[in-house]
Amino acid sequence: MLVAALAACLHAQPVRWRGEFVYFADSAAFTDCASGKRWPVAMTGDYLALERAYLHWHSAPTAPLLVNFDGRLEIREPMEGPAREHMIVERFASVEPGNTCEMVSTGKQKQKATAALKDTYWKLAEIGGAPVAMLPGQQREVRITLASEGSRLSGFSGCNQLIGSYEAKDQTLRFQAAGTMMACEPPLMELERKVHVALGATSAYRIEGERLIILGADGKTLAGFDAVYLR
Repeated sequence: MLVAALAACLHAQPVRWRGEFVYFADSAAFTDCASGKRWPVAMTGDYLALERAYLHWHSAPTAPLLVNFDGRLEIREPMEGPAREHMIVERFASVEPGNTCEMVSTGKQKQKATAALKDTYWKLAEIGGAPVAMLPGQQREVRITLASEGSRLSGFSGCNQLIGSYEAKDQTLRFQAAGTMMACEPPLMELERKVHVALGATSAYRIEGERLIILGADGKTLAGFDAVYLR
């Protein structure tokens, strides 16, 4: 009861955090740049995306990596010891290799890292201005990969495998997408329809850190995808 009461007093809504993340020997910790406070990170929510990015970008074992994510604090009981605050990662956003909290505080940080358009596993994060979450019965996340060889498009659109091709030059981007024909529950079919409509309407893109944003001919955002680094 006491733990539940304390948890209710902490951040109920996620906020954007920027700080140094370290993962080693199945233990993860985060230090907030603004306050200097340090918390253990719970391995739940979007934690796995953060861990994958760390393993891809960290410079050496136990070396801190500057990261950005939406998260909140929650009182949790560890395997041993008293209950304490843990950081909950709701949505991983980006990494900043080469930057540190000290560099941020002195205004000497380097430019944020930018994921490559091609050969990156892009997970759908939002479409039509709304965030995307896994739906009941959905077995895999919606994702696309643009192969550097052969200009091939592959992925998963919510119900079916996604296949096709793409053309990218400078900041222009166009897709020719198709898919297999399996039927799913109506919510999954509607998600898949939105994905195909967005890809079909794409004429440009931009990358902001670890997020790919596809744009229509009018310059409006159609969907956003986050880079995922696979182990």
